[in-house]
Amino acid sequence: MRRLYSILFLAALFGFSSCATHYYMNKVECDSLLGGTVWLMRKGKTDRGVIFSEDRQPFNAPNFSKRFTPSPEDVEVADKILKENIGTIISYAKRTGAYYSLKNKNSLKNYFHQYVGGINELGERQIFMVLCLKSNMSPRTDYTDLIIVLDGGDTYITALINLDTLKLDEFTVGGQG
Repeated sequence: MRRLYSILFLAALFGFSSCATHYYMNKVECDSLLGGTVWLMRKGKTDRGVIFSEDRQPFNAPNFSKRFTPSPEDVEVADKILKENIGTIISYAKRTGAYYSLKNKNSLKNYFHQYVGGINELGERQIFMVLCLKSNMSPRTDYTDLIIVLDGGDTYITALINLDTLKLDEFTVGGQG
């Protein structure tokens, strides 16, 4: 009987946690040059970000040995790992003078997120994330390819999240300047 209660407790725990965030996914038409699909994620009335399908070849993504399409659950795990490491990112931004917008983990809701899934050379699943401050995006921003900024301070962040080790493998703040 005790084992049954444990199983029910775990089922309820995982059931409630997986229901915590509901995304509405819309397929976005993309140009045929890079192929594949981009899925726009909405939470309520807010555009949350996009997931690139495994057959969409975004410019400037890491060279993965293989690609996969992240699920909304994968995205939740990646976001959680990013939030757990936000102090490190903020500290780096402060040290480099690129500290403008990212004040705490709650600030992440002000960023548009892009997610690219891939398998590294060790066979581990990773998600490459691009975060761009929504207020810096124009209505003409093409989010069907990775957003690239040359010098954006903490209004532009990239992160490589390892889903298998549950760690932040690397990050950049400010773009490619």
